[in-house]
Amino acid sequence: MKRTKLFKVLLSMFVAVVMLAVPIQADTVDPGSYTTATDEQKTTTPFITKHMVGNLGTSISGDFKFTFTQLDTTTTTVLANSAPIADVTISVDKTQTETQQDVMGTITLPSYSTPGVYAYTVAESTSTPTGYTDYNDPGLLTFDTNTYTMLVYVNSDNQVIAVTSVNNSTGNKVTWEDYKGMEFTNEIVKKANPGSDSTDLSITKSVTGTYGDKTKKFSFTVTFDTNGTVALPTDWSLSSITATIGSDAVTNNSGVFTFNLKDGETINFNNIPAGVNYTVTETGVENYTATYTNTHGTASDTAVVGTKGQGVTAGSYLIYESGGNSGTMVNDYPDITITGILTDNAPFIAVIAFAAVALFLYRSAKKKAMNS
Repeated sequence: MKRTKLFKVLLSMFVAVVMLAVPIQADTVDPGSYTTATDEQKTTTPFITKHMVGNLGTSISGDFKFTFTQLDTTTTTVLANSAPIADVTISVDKTQTETQQDVMGTITLPSYSTPGVYAYTVAESTSTPTGYTDYNDPGLLTFDTNTYTMLVYVNSDNQVIAVTSVNNSTGNKVTWEDYKGMEFTNEIVKKANPGSDSTDLSITKSVTGTYGDKTKKFSFTVTFDTNGTVALPTDWSLSSITATIGSDAVTNNSGVFTFNLKDGETINFNNIPAGVNYTVTETGVENYTATYTNTHGTASDTAVVGTKGQGVTAGSYLIYESGGNSGTMVNDYPDITITGILTDNAPFIAVIAFAAVALFLYRSAKKKAMNS
């Protein structure tokens, strides 16, 4: 028993010594296994391109980090020829007026002390920017999980004579053109008004004019579309939008809502990603002129005025990520004078009356002249 126990102790000590004496090797890359690079696939100034994608009306600002993990090759070893490359940080500032932004980041190569082929795995870090994990607040950022294998060729003078890179997902070599290189793509999607308790879009009805009927219901159709969008939540569709008038839910027919509003009532829409569009139509009502004004934040679009009695269609309007999206449909009824004449017809009636009086005076004067 004692011999067995002693043997186990000695064996454990032997294994520990071996593990300390023989370092663990990194993954080994064979440069000869890759196809010969063309001139446009070789460079001495490698770079990364950050391709940020997001809808109009969506913005993001932050720093993205890229890491370089050195690998063994058949001509060099990490342990004997350590040549680390510092992380690259690329700052992105995509505004609400663009759907994409490309930013280049230059890679600073180290000083090499031994000739050979040096290999690195290039990847995007998911540690920065932080916080973009929820579509509702402050937004959902998708990181690029693709990686590249970058090979650096160093000659006998310890000078870099070529750098090539292979996309590990496709197996294709990188072409070093402007805003190409090792490209990483990110998508940002945000709910309108992220982190806010206010609705994503509200439309209010207003009736004006002394004789406007404030109890009358006016018929609406609001249609949402995703035309021009480049990034949407994976589990979202137009049918995901909800709407309420007071506490009453309004039916969503694949992004189309039909409903009625009277003076002072508002319909509220929710679960709309920034970048989605909407169009509003009101059915015409006799003697009423409809005018629609769309507002986002503190900015208002030009009002759309319909033809009297024929309603109006306005849009499409972009839903923005913040500042509030709202619209007001005003229906104006012309004033009526005590005579019962609609005030907007009064000028025409006055012209006719003037013409009649003039004709009467003309005939009277002519008759008087004939009698004399």
